[in-house]
Amino acid sequence: MLDSIPVVAITSQVPRRMIRTDVFQDIPIVEVTRTITKHNYLVLDVDDIPRIITEAFFLATSDRPGPVLIDITKDIQQKLAVPKWNQPLRLPGYMSRLPKEPNKAHLEQIVRFISESNRPVLYVGGGCLNSGEELKRFFELTGIRSRSDLLLAFGAWFDDRVTVNLEAFASRANIVHIDIDSAVIGKNKQYHVSELNEQKVKYPLNQHQTWVVQFYKYKRPRQWLTFGGLGAMGFGLPTAIVTTVTNPGTVVVDVDGEGSVTEDGYRIEQNRN
Repeated sequence: MLDSIPVVAITSQVPRRMIRTDVFQDIPIVEVTRTITKHNYLVLDVDDIPRIITEAFFLATSDRPGPVLIDITKDIQQKLAVPKWNQPLRLPGYMSRLPKEPNKAHLEQIVRFISESNRPVLYVGGGCLNSGEELKRFFELTGIRSRSDLLLAFGAWFDDRVTVNLEAFASRANIVHIDIDSAVIGKNKQYHVSELNEQKVKYPLNQHQTWVVQFYKYKRPRQWLTFGGLGAMGFGLPTAIVTTVTNPGTVVVDVDGEGSVTEDGYRIEQNRN
C-alpha cells in the first residue's frame, strides 16, 4: 500500500474446517496482511469467486491503487461450479468515498495563488504518474520554475525524506495540496488549500537516489523505476534486468549504492553467465 502499486495476490488456504487449528500451513494470511493491503478476502463460497475477482481488480486499480489479497481455501478450490460473471459489485462504502468533481472555489483560489505568487514551485509525486501530458501542459501554461513562495504538491505527501526539517520546510510559502488519498492531505505539513481529486531510471537506497532525482533529465513519465518507501537494497539490478528484457532496444541504467552492490554480488555473476 505504501507505494500505491496495483497488485492482486491470490493465495491458498487450508480447508475451511481446518482453519485456525494449527494444522500444517494454517496461516491467517488475511490478518497478517491486513495493515499492508488495500483490501483482502477470505473466500468461503465458490460462487463468490467471480464477484471477488472483479472487485479485487477494481479495488487495486481505482482511486489510489494498491495491493489486494484473495485467500481461497483448499476445499473451495476443489469444488465444481458454473461461474456467474455478471454479479454486481458489493462495495457501497468504497464507492461512496471515491473522489468527486473538484471544488470550483478551491480551484479558483489555487489559480489566484499562482497569479499572485512571485516564485511558485511544483512538487510532484507518483500520484501524477498517469497525468504526464496534463502536468506538462500545466507547467507550460504557468511557467513555474523553482525557488518557492508557493508550493503546489500534486500527488505527493510531505514525508521526512522530502522535508528533512519539517518546521523549516516551505515555512514562508503558501501550500496547495492535491491528492486522491484524503489520508495524506495535511499529513505532517499543514496546507493552505487542499483538493481531494484524481490527478490525471530507477534508484536504490541512500544518497544516489537523490542524485538521480535531481540531476537526471527525465523527458516522459515511467522512465524511473524505484522500490519506493521500504528501502529494499538489492532491488536495482534484478529490476534493470527485467526492464531490459520487457523493453527490447531500450537502454536501461541501474544506479546502485554500496549496499545494493553487496546484495547483488551473486546476481551480477548470474547475469554475466
